[in-house]
Amino acid sequence: MFHLRTCATKLRPLTASQTVKTFSQNRPAAARTFGQIRCYTAPVAAEPFLSGTSSNYVEEMYYAWLENPKSVHKSWDIFFRNTNAGAPPGTAYQSPLPLSMGALSAAARAQPLVGTQTNVDKLVEDHLAVQSLIRAYQIRGHHVAQLDPLGILDADLDSSVPADIVSSTDKLGFYGLDESDLDKVFQLPTTTFIGGQESALPLREIIRRLENAYCQHIGVEFMFINDLEQCQWIRRKFETPGVMQFTNEEKRTLLARLVRSTRFEEFLQRKWSSEKRFGLEGCEVLIPALTQNPENVKRLLFCTGKVYYDLTRERKARDMVEQVAITRIEQLSPFPFDLLLQEVQKYPNADLAWCQEEHKNQGYYDYVKPRLRTTINRAKPVWYAGRDPAAAPATGNKKTHLTELQRLLDTAFDLDAFKNFS
Repeated sequence: MFHLRTCATKLRPLTASQTVKTFSQNRPAAARTFGQIRCYTAPVAAEPFLSGTSSNYVEEMYYAWLENPKSVHKSWDIFFRNTNAGAPPGTAYQSPLPLSMGALSAAARAQPLVGTQTNVDKLVEDHLAVQSLIRAYQIRGHHVAQLDPLGILDADLDSSVPADIVSSTDKLGFYGLDESDLDKVFQLPTTTFIGGQESALPLREIIRRLENAYCQHIGVEFMFINDLEQCQWIRRKFETPGVMQFTNEEKRTLLARLVRSTRFEEFLQRKWSSEKRFGLEGCEVLIPALTQNPENVKRLLFCTGKVYYDLTRERKARDMVEQVAITRIEQLSPFPFDLLLQEVQKYPNADLAWCQEEHKNQGYYDYVKPRLRTTINRAKPVWYAGRDPAAAPATGNKKTHLTELQRLLDTAFDLDAFKNFS
């Protein structure tokens, strides 16, 4: 008989005392039957001690275990506990250790698989709770943002705190957590950037970083956006550690740009009060966000014509707006020395490169390079990003043209492309 058909009880996850009480109340005195049947076919090799002749013995052992778990051997106790927890055939049984002093102490420390499974389930539940907590801050963190700098809670400002925002340790119970979990390390999901270069953080640090990102002086409400890429962009800009930290010089620069914009708008209003015009109208705060930090720019690209649009599209695709600036020159003669000098001085840490779609010997490179060098008093080299010299103005093949264009873009946005030539 290659397979043994065993009919075992549907061992529900009850305690031994509860199970004994149920059987003592419902089981007739003359015959003992199982309340709910679970039938399965398992190879004999899965449980080597189970056979047709031992089924009655196992049944008697099981009833003895129900009445008193300590009345059976430790190995049987573990087996029945694992089976009761739903362990599949072949995994519930653990071989008893040999009788020795070391084995006896190890047997005393032996634990059934059900305990391990419980710990795993708790770990998964805690990680899911932390992910729900992170999402709660992303959705409703703006409700508790500090948007009242004078401390005057007007009637239109809601001072209530949502239940899923952890403003104190007692609110951890909303997620099935407690204060003892604050120092546990949890894996961060891919929908948050609070970890920076770290993929796991303690719960206490997770809450602190979420508070800094969503509950300070800027309220961010963006989770209604259906575009995942846009949501990820906003998360990256607000959650990345240190993204909102500026030096005093950077703060002065941002203030100067705001003042310059508002004063210019006031000038236009006084000078042409009756003319139709477009104002900032509350969008002044976008000016610092739309402007690069000149200190972070590593490359300044000069170009003319259509290639400007290819460069801006590639810069956006590579997310290098903060590292690469692009200046489009439309007046080459007379050459705008003073305007280009202002552009170069604006980005003191950037190297200079000229980009053109034409071949090197057929575009404006030979015309622009000496004049740019004169503009900066030959303080920096002017690199070239474009096609190699050729006799014909066109390649005559679309695939070759696109390949050369991609090589141009790769060279222009590779910040290390010219290091070996300096």
